[in-house]
Amino acid sequence: MPLQKREFQNKRQYVISQILESIRIGEFKTGDRLPPENKLADMMGVSRPSVREALSALRLLGIIDTKDGYGTYVKASTPNLDIFSPSEGMPAIFDSNSSIFEMLEARRVIEPAVACFGLSIISEEGFKKIETAYQKMAEAANDPDYEIYHQENLSFHRAIAAASNNVVMLNIIESINIVFVKSEMGAELRRRYLTDEKYRWRSLETHHLILESFRQRDPAQLRESFAKHFEQVDRQLLGVR
Repeated sequence: MPLQKREFQNKRQYVISQILESIRIGEFKTGDRLPPENKLADMMGVSRPSVREALSALRLLGIIDTKDGYGTYVKASTPNLDIFSPSEGMPAIFDSNSSIFEMLEARRVIEPAVACFGLSIISEEGFKKIETAYQKMAEAANDPDYEIYHQENLSFHRAIAAASNNVVMLNIIESINIVFVKSEMGAELRRRYLTDEKYRWRSLETHHLILESFRQRDPAQLRESFAKHFEQVDRQLLGVR
């Protein structure tokens, strides 16, 4: 078995390279089932989140496929690894070693904190802007052009960050979102999911929970609503609709 523990810096990239090498030499062939995440993590000496990130990237490239309840299987080979890195023209806040997964991790920590801060000081005008942004998202959910829904989604998150009345916080959230939006991975996720009208409506439901948390002025509910939102993002990365 070629999978093994080694010294490395980028754990996710290490897992990717190990799996691709196993496929290249025929250890895993098309149609073969990969070991479970916990076993892969133990074999390579990394955490399960690192394995999950690597599998998500390989899934987006069409190298593997996950069948809910059955496991992960080899689907193809010959990937374009550029999808793992941010595109050119990223905000200066991020250096060349930043990855899309690190951007998502940062967003998971920062955005709910900024939202809760905004909730503590939000004005009626600020709430109206969030409510209006949500209404535009709802209208765009029926539009066949999924990019319109995507743009209204960004406007909704921008309105939430703007409620903080803090330009630094707003710019940080904007920068994180720009990295993901401009990445090949972000574009691929939009093509796979936002073209599905049912998925857009499920996405709208999670955003409505966030809106209601602002309406109720409930920080605990707001954090829970963001957790459900990010759970939906995780399901995208895991290939589960």
